[in-house]
Amino acid sequence: MTRSKPDSRDARLSVCIVTHRSRREIEACLRSIDRQTVPPREVVVVDNASDDGTLRLLDGRRDVEVVALPRNVGFATANNLAVRLTTAPLVGLVNPDVELEPDWIAEMTSAAERHPSATSLASVQILPGDPPRFDGVGDAYHASGVAWRRGHRARVRPVDRDVEVFSACGAAAVHRREAFESVGGFEESFFCYYEDLDLGFRQRLAGGRCILVASARCQHAGGASSGGARSDLATRLGHRNMVWCYARNMPGLLAVPLLVPFLAGQLTCLLHGLATGRGRTMISAKLEALRGLPAVMRSRRAIQRGREASILEIARALEWSPWPDRGRLP
Repeated sequence: MTRSKPDSRDARLSVCIVTHRSRREIEACLRSIDRQTVPPREVVVVDNASDDGTLRLLDGRRDVEVVALPRNVGFATANNLAVRLTTAPLVGLVNPDVELEPDWIAEMTSAAERHPSATSLASVQILPGDPPRFDGVGDAYHASGVAWRRGHRARVRPVDRDVEVFSACGAAAVHRREAFESVGGFEESFFCYYEDLDLGFRQRLAGGRCILVASARCQHAGGASSGGARSDLATRLGHRNMVWCYARNMPGLLAVPLLVPFLAGQLTCLLHGLATGRGRTMISAKLEALRGLPAVMRSRRAIQRGREASILEIARALEWSPWPDRGRLP
């Protein structure tokens, strides 16, 4: 482990990066952090047992604290460890396949001051390529339990104001340390996928909210470590965790009347999986979700006991349209 030497101990934001077979991406990510107009207090990289030379590439970076794990413990667990190793009041979680615009830290730090009630901040994520398209502008969560990144794959157009969104995509987000720690950080049983949505839901239940910062931009390739959104791993974990996130977080006064829409949403996902050749993996994911429900329901009791937000506040944060426009900006 190498200890970082921050450029400014007064900096209000630390950066956490989790790598897994990220040799091709991490160098560009770190260069984008080096170019920041406001440097972070520290940069912590937790490596999930990479075997592609990622650690050799990081070895020469004396300004980065590197923690090499002996096995892949997952995105959620590794990020929780990275956050514990940082000291700033704001924690920036950045994926290795992200390149930040030079003013990203400055804009996120400024937004945290403008929006003191926000527990987390999302940024504008753009896919590489021409013409430029959005990767996402904050996460949306439907009353049926299905989530998506707003504006995903829509052509890039101006985002002219900060606006509230349901939660922040974990690829490039900022959390207030106190809020992150008070809800227990990421749920480590999720491993990866939906762990950021689950965190955002718990923060919202605790009375928090998430703001999309219109002026904070980055480029996000997406899926570099997990094989892409259509890989077997992404399909299995995403569709398992979809069930767990809903079961843990949706308040009972909403979950009961929404049971039919939730089941309809799950059936629609399965039918789509069958039509696209991923049906077997999706069925396996749903069965795994059912086997894990006893533990999930135990965690639900603790989450719901701590709820501060009203049912109306949660309902207003959800998407309700039977035919949601996923390309719509917030």
